[in-house]
Amino acid sequence: MAYHFDQNCQIKGQSGVVYTARIRITQDAWDKADADAQNQTNAILNNQPIQLLSASGRGPGIKWEGNGWSMHTQTNKSLYDVTNLTAAPKEFLFDTYKKRPH
Repeated sequence: MAYHFDQNCQIKGQSGVVYTARIRITQDAWDKADADAQNQTNAILNNQPIQLLSASGRGPGIKWEGNGWSMHTQTNKSLYDVTNLTAAPKEFLFDTYKKRPH
């Protein structure tokens, strides 16, 4: 599988504790994302520690959406990790680009 992004990043958990997690974005999902989503995702990745957001959280970061984690941008579609359902993941695989639930 080809990756657009594959790095260890600093994540700031909901409790405020900073930890390291591996973030991967597949090339296929990245290619499907529009330029606005790509730019906002790059801004999130370049502003570490990345905030881990709860379902009611607002702003940029990685957000729990109820059906997986999203790279939460101010767009109506996001990159998703729908395989990792743990509360404080040590690894994210964003391999889907889809409309966010509202």
